[in-house]
Amino acid sequence: MKRSVYKLSFLFLSAVFILFACADDAMCVSSSTAYEAVVNAGSGGVFASLSTTYKGKGTVSQIVVGSTGSSPSGAGSTSATLGAYVGLGFLWAVEEAAASMEQEYSLYDLRAFSYATKEEIAASTWQKYNDPYFTWKMKVKYPITFILGYSVSIDTQPDEIIDTTDMSYNGFVASSLSDGKHTFYVKAATTGGIWGRVESFEFWIDTKAPQAENLNPAIGEVITDSMYPLSLDLIDASSGIDESAISLYIDNGPLSFKFEDGHLTATPTASYNNGNVTAHIQAKDLAGNSLNMAWGFIVDANLPVGSILINGGEESTPYARVRLNLEAEDETTEISQMVLSNDGIFDTEAWEDFTALRTDWILANPQDVGEKTVYCMFKDDAGNISSVYSDDIILLMAAIDTLITVGPYSPTKETGAQFKYQSTFQNALFSYKLDSEEWSEWSSNAQMSLSGLEAGNHIFSVKSGKDLNGDEEITEEEEDPIPAQWTWIIQTEEVPAGRERTLYWRTE
Repeated sequence: MKRSVYKLSFLFLSAVFILFACADDAMCVSSSTAYEAVVNAGSGGVFASLSTTYKGKGTVSQIVVGSTGSSPSGAGSTSATLGAYVGLGFLWAVEEAAASMEQEYSLYDLRAFSYATKEEIAASTWQKYNDPYFTWKMKVKYPITFILGYSVSIDTQPDEIIDTTDMSYNGFVASSLSDGKHTFYVKAATTGGIWGRVESFEFWIDTKAPQAENLNPAIGEVITDSMYPLSLDLIDASSGIDESAISLYIDNGPLSFKFEDGHLTATPTASYNNGNVTAHIQAKDLAGNSLNMAWGFIVDANLPVGSILINGGEESTPYARVRLNLEAEDETTEISQMVLSNDGIFDTEAWEDFTALRTDWILANPQDVGEKTVYCMFKDDAGNISSVYSDDIILLMAAIDTLITVGPYSPTKETGAQFKYQSTFQNALFSYKLDSEEWSEWSSNAQMSLSGLEAGNHIFSVKSGKDLNGDEEITEEEEDPIPAQWTWIIQTEEVPAGRERTLYWRTE
């Protein structure tokens, strides 16, 4: 229902010219001799403008008359508010609801910029600036002086406390906003305690560059396949990977790849060069942050080469214990291991650290004379295994051998043990040891009695030897190269019914 408007006319005493400021495309107010006053009765807020502005708006709730030097009067007037406005000639008094008053001004053109670069930040778009400041504009029909200020906030609705009187705000620049999605809120306050509609600006921050993880080959890794496929994961926690901005290079040459669900794979179309190889990945996320990373690995596709000599290349030896001279090299990596064998099958032999000299190798079947062969292979740091190398030598004299003829049963409760042994050479001497003790002095005694032994497993070792060259001592070459051993278990406690006997074993 259209409300009636009451008008109270008074003699205009003097011409009054008031200029009102306007913002942007607001309705500007020019000088005039006719004015009206609009009073918000709920809050007492007063706005002044041309008399044509409010024709037909609202019902008169009160009539207020004011003139130069006088106080407003009239039934139900809010005279305290209008008292400050002097020089009014013709007055209109209209009560407007707050919702109606809000419509008379609006906040628009809310924008964001990087404080450091002044570059504009697009709304709801990933970008790499976390120092936004904000600007906006106001459309008003009332004079701009009646906008008291603005309340602003990040990620929460603004309160009703004025934070700035300017149409801009940079108070969040120094707060180091976290990566992720944020929303800036702003609303205007007018006289009379009226707050305008909340306007918002959503902005997305991603300041961190993508990361390359799970590199394969890994940094510094040695590989033997010259066509080894590359792979890695590209990770970006916020905006995600820009698939159109990924490049992969090998030794400065581009390499085709597949990228799916953050995982990149690439198979070379040509062999890598042997030696150091450099891979280079370039990528960007959707905010424009760049990854530019290179890493190196080693390609060793060649087998090691080497040689073996028994006793420096001698044709024959009187002793089964021989010296091995070993040589090996690799053009890319170092030789790390070797494996030796008397039969060349390499089924039970273990890899050991590479050494250029072995002085304790025992030829196969040392009790049998004739031609003996030693075989070897080499392994480099890349894991490449060489061909089999070998050398021959003739064993001129059978090695002395030792045999244990009597020993304890196993398991046993007895803490003592009796041993008897013999040698393949007459008038040989014997040396023994229990477990990991030192070898005893040479003796002609061919038996040994032990007592007071602890429970557990034990190993009795014995070797025979004979002075063959007449220097009155037994050297390593003159003793049994493979000592005889006897192993047994001493179990001093009864095994409970239903429980299996546990056997322990000791090795040197």
